[in-house]
Amino acid sequence: MIAKFPTAPLEEVALIERRSVSPEAIVDGTLYVGLEHIESGGRLLNISPVKQGEILSSKFSFSPNHILYGKLRPYLGKIARPQFSGICSTDILPIRPGPTLDRAFLLHFLRQPSMVGYANSRSAGANLPRLSPKELAKFPIPLPPLDEQKRIAAILDKADALRQKRKQAIDLLSSLTQSVFLEMFGGITLNPRHFPRATLSEICEFKGGSQPPKSTFSFEGGPNKIRLIQIRDYKSDRFLTYIPNALAKRFCSSGDVMIGRYGPPVFQILRGIEGSYNVALMKAIPKEGINREFLFHLLSSAELQHDVVCQSERSAGQTGVNLKFLNDYNVYLPPKALQEEFEIRAKYISDQHLRAEANFEKSNDLFASLQHRAFSGELSETVAA
Repeated sequence: MIAKFPTAPLEEVALIERRSVSPEAIVDGTLYVGLEHIESGGRLLNISPVKQGEILSSKFSFSPNHILYGKLRPYLGKIARPQFSGICSTDILPIRPGPTLDRAFLLHFLRQPSMVGYANSRSAGANLPRLSPKELAKFPIPLPPLDEQKRIAAILDKADALRQKRKQAIDLLSSLTQSVFLEMFGGITLNPRHFPRATLSEICEFKGGSQPPKSTFSFEGGPNKIRLIQIRDYKSDRFLTYIPNALAKRFCSSGDVMIGRYGPPVFQILRGIEGSYNVALMKAIPKEGINREFLFHLLSSAELQHDVVCQSERSAGQTGVNLKFLNDYNVYLPPKALQEEFEIRAKYISDQHLRAEANFEKSNDLFASLQHRAFSGELSETVAA
């Protein structure tokens, strides 16, 4: 991978700086970065200042000269390049490149799929794998001349910017359907089009999952082999994996409206796929005259989400949906024809979303290939031109 360049261990060309900041030393307005704020691939999301006393444990400080390296579950590739100073979770390692190493060059090198895999292979821990600072310090870093590092980083920055534009297009499409929903129906509380009102129990049935006997669980196979069921959360563009038993009594089909009963986060609205589901989920079954696509976006509306989360109940150490409040929640009931018109528009957007995702995956593959060529010394001067 790096045969054409000399290499050196990371610890010889950069510092892993774990400068601890105690809770009482954190001042109002300090920007905080947790792992939840770093997207796989390194984009920083929803960074906000914290108040004094809000953070209860020690954190690491960082500056715009650092790279933030997520050491927990390193296979996620949470490696960011901040343009500001702040504090971060201790599951994030701030790395400051030395004078012979360009920060952007190091960032792209550590982010490439082969190095993410390399990091994961050197992590420890079964359920929560972590990469130790000691292991990270041993990583072999290619060291072409500094000007060449900057040239390579500039090429990869441009290519990554194009890739991120496609990702932004996907994000816009992800929110477009809910915007169309509001345009057609309006907010639930104001009901600007004066639709008839109904409770949620009158328009759908909430059917909880079942919990099979623990004795039937087996990870080794056999008659009671556990199936891994993935359910797509279209709001966060993630797949959530559940492990229901083949003997579970509840089943969902592709496109069913599924709800996460417990949190955090509470009341996630999910698209079902073929499989069984357990007590962590429940299914919203539309009643006669209710379109399933309309129901999905009704339950996803910001007003309903806010109210249900605020009324959630805490029991046995976990937070769950208040089913009585949910069933009694008052919503509007548009005509079936208008619901079906919404479904047609939503399907068109969904088709565009799938095409955009396919194009984004292709751009990811091309970018990974470019990264490999860059750090193998295969990018000629003509590429930069």
